[in-house]
Amino acid sequence: MPVPLANQIDEVVRSVVGLVTSRPGRLVVLTVAGPTEALPRLRERLARFGIADVELQVRESLGPVRVLSLEFER
Repeated sequence: MPVPLANQIDEVVRSVVGLVTSRPGRLVVLTVAGPTEALPRLRERLARFGIADVELQVRESLGPVRVLSLEFER
């Protein structure tokens, strides 16, 4: 049974917040794989954690939503 999209987004947000808090610099670009309909939800959830001014890129994928890369400004 596939994991609901909302749960996948929650997991991605937890991962991103953990990575952002453990790295120096400001997150500027986040690339994820997943369905494009996840983008608005992902933006909203990241904004709740103070990660609002990030360029979000989605590579369309049929699999689960997952982080592909993060770019930090130092």
